[in-house]
Amino acid sequence: ESDQDCPKLSPLNLVALTSPAVFCFGLVVTLVVEGLEPFFAMPYMGSQAAALLAVSAFCAVFLSIMGMFLIKMLGAPAAQIAGKMNILMTVAVSSSFMGERLTLPFVAGSAMVLLGASIFEQMKELAPEQTTSAKSTTYNTV
Repeated sequence: ESDQDCPKLSPLNLVALTSPAVFCFGLVVTLVVEGLEPFFAMPYMGSQAAALLAVSAFCAVFLSIMGMFLIKMLGAPAAQIAGKMNILMTVAVSSSFMGERLTLPFVAGSAMVLLGASIFEQMKELAPEQTTSAKSTTYNTV
């Protein structure tokens, strides 16, 4: 099956398509790990806890949609690099606000990720120039 036979989905369509499967998987995992106790406790939950649960659900849906838009806007490789940067920023914030110690292997790994991201971006900028120059090359036959 070729790419032409597959429809191009918008980020919202993709989230709508995958949401039922994600919900079912989450429900099964919850039942296996926690059992039925959380579901029986929901009617007795206070209004503040219910509001926090609703905000958490809204944030999860919002971040899923924004993640799909990010992948569409940046492309899959750049979105993957952005995800790696998210981990680095989380550790940097935890070290500055919570007093976590940065180890040498983490700093070296972070430097490698940043180096790889910069090389990727430089190569991405060079690629259009190389393809246009390759297309403009003509061969004379004698």
